[in-house]
Amino acid sequence: MTSNTQDDAHITVSCTTEYPAYKLDKASKCWGLVTLKASDYEPEESKRPTLDIVAVIDRSGSMKGEKLFLVKKSLKFLVQNLLEKDRLSVVTYDTGVTVDFHLLAMNKDNKKFAESKIELIQPGSSTNLCGGLLQGLCTILDRGETKTDVASVLLFTDGLANHGITRKEEIIKAMKNPKKYLKESYFEMTHFDMMMQYQNNSTPAVSYGNISSGAPPNRYQPGASQGSFLSRSLRRVVNYFTQSTTEQAPAQNVCEDEEDEQGNAIILQQNIAPEAAQNIQVQQALQEPTHNVQQLAETAVQPDPEHALQPDPKQAIQPDPEQALQPDPEQALQLDPEQALQPDPEQALQPDPEQALQPHPEQALQQSPEILEQPAQDTQQVVQAEEALQQATQVTEAAPPETNEAVNEEKKDKKNIEASVYTFGFGSDHDPDLLKAISDAANGMYYFIENEEQISESFGHCFGGLVSTLGQNIELTLELCDGVSIDTIHTDRNNTSDDTKKKWKVQFNDMQSEEERDVLLTIKLPRTDSSTTTILKSSIKYFCVIHSSYKYSEAEMSVNRSADAKYSPEVANLAIDRQRNRIVTSKATKEALELADNGDLELARKRLKEEINRVKESLTKDDELCKLLVIDMEKCLEGLRDYRLYSTSGKKYQMNLLQMHSTQRSSRPDGSSCYENVSKMSHVDKFK
Repeated sequence: MTSNTQDDAHITVSCTTEYPAYKLDKASKCWGLVTLKASDYEPEESKRPTLDIVAVIDRSGSMKGEKLFLVKKSLKFLVQNLLEKDRLSVVTYDTGVTVDFHLLAMNKDNKKFAESKIELIQPGSSTNLCGGLLQGLCTILDRGETKTDVASVLLFTDGLANHGITRKEEIIKAMKNPKKYLKESYFEMTHFDMMMQYQNNSTPAVSYGNISSGAPPNRYQPGASQGSFLSRSLRRVVNYFTQSTTEQAPAQNVCEDEEDEQGNAIILQQNIAPEAAQNIQVQQALQEPTHNVQQLAETAVQPDPEHALQPDPKQAIQPDPEQALQPDPEQALQLDPEQALQPDPEQALQPDPEQALQPHPEQALQQSPEILEQPAQDTQQVVQAEEALQQATQVTEAAPPETNEAVNEEKKDKKNIEASVYTFGFGSDHDPDLLKAISDAANGMYYFIENEEQISESFGHCFGGLVSTLGQNIELTLELCDGVSIDTIHTDRNNTSDDTKKKWKVQFNDMQSEEERDVLLTIKLPRTDSSTTTILKSSIKYFCVIHSSYKYSEAEMSVNRSADAKYSPEVANLAIDRQRNRIVTSKATKEALELADNGDLELARKRLKEEINRVKESLTKDDELCKLLVIDMEKCLEGLRDYRLYSTSGKKYQMNLLQMHSTQRSSRPDGSSCYENVSKMSHVDKFK
């Protein structure tokens, strides 16, 4: 093997074959190994990678108590360990999603602000996991031109996704275009609730109607004043509960983005519902728990408490028709008559003429007075609403590419997604299939947290890995020599080839200090007359976060050809046998998971036992990696003892194990993995 590497490169590539020599006079198959190795370089704290981290935290009702306390404690440790050049954002979710604060540089003042916001996090209701995840990804996308070396979303949950988008396939699809799907999911849930309200002819317990026009509650009045005092007050309440709440840090540390403000103004115009819809949303919002009662009191409309608490029994039994249409001025809100009848033109919504010419699917229901003017009496009106929405969507999809903003935005988002996603599943109730799939789709890792003590340790372990990142966007290129072909590339990494199958590329997202990435190949060698043959040329190119520049490393794979070549264990390359054991262990673990999910625990146990025996009889049975492979599979066997144990912890452990051995990266803070590095374990100790 010959190699060529830059002097300051922190990731190198090397090549080897299973045997030093192969038959000269006939074609042969051989095992080849290409290894990427990261140095154990630990830069000074000031030179380590700059981080952008978005912590997406589950604050559903099940998080109440010690779990949420420990998560908040871990976030505070995270704040204290970030440097001034790092940035942090926190997003929390239950039924709704809240941006507690956007990305802030972790200077002294902003650290105090972040800790105060973290302390205010309180448990809520359901689990809108997808909404929180998409908001976290959007926070990364909205960084603009200011970007750091490492960007990551840390997603924590203890339960199942039961609100918003819940299916695994749909969540993975939404991750590719988070802005689009975050907006669509909010739109669909809002209008579904509206149609169900009208279908059931239900009237909210708290409803104010439109006093200026004398309209009864929950009726949309075409042409009614949209700029009245009451309308504006209701709109403030609706916006408070339906949009992510964002509080700014101290003024001296925050710069406002004028383009974001303009974009938010457009979204606000598009999402304002008719007053009937506003009344429904107000009732739903008032039923949701809130931890900012003072702010709600300042924005909400306050009815007369005496009349609210002491209704007239006679009026309840025999309502006066005139009073129903003409509220008593003394009981009504104290409004300026001019304001009640004449909306303020400056505060009224000013629609964009260009948007008026381009139908938007979210405005289909809002612009249909026939649907919203009165409660639905049968399903026909609901069908009409759905048809109107479908027609508007078709018009948008048929628009030319240059005018279709949704299509252009989707292309932009797919191009700019740059964050890895690390998922943390606590306890027995979370969905390991979903969390592993999310982390796989975004080049992260899935952490299975078995007990409360591991919450802080897992955050520290993950953080230690992020700060030890050496290279990103790593591309391995394999160029085959004449007559040589690759039969199989044994890796889960994305790999492609040209039309001739002579040039292959394998993609890796990043590498952290002390890590390895091994690519095992099955190669076909041609018959030759040469005694020494170069099989392939390998090269890597990657972005070095230490030097903020691209680096490269090259190596050639060569073998001797001889008529007397022998394939004996004594001359075999043990590194290849070790990697074969790792790959077949991952395969056996995956097959056992599939068998167990299909209800056959006995066959799943049998499959793992076969692999345990095979590794114990291999050439590298005494190797440290292979010993740990056996230990891991034996623990998987324990988790397959019965269905209860498998569903509560066994499956989660197996999925965590499968991902670690497939990616060659640890996500186990107890130090039992063979893929650990010094940085991870040192930060585990700090976060305890």
